[in-house]
Amino acid sequence: MLLEMVHGGFQARTKKVVIHQSERLLSDVEAKNVLNIS
Repeated sequence: MLLEMVHGGFQARTKKVVIHQSERLLSDVEAKNVLNIS
């Protein structure tokens, strides 16, 4: 029971980190594209 809760929390945190990282990556790519266009 406790292990499942910990595992679920770990997965949720990992998911958040992955989403955050990909958002940063996307904004980086967008910023580079804007620089290249202008």
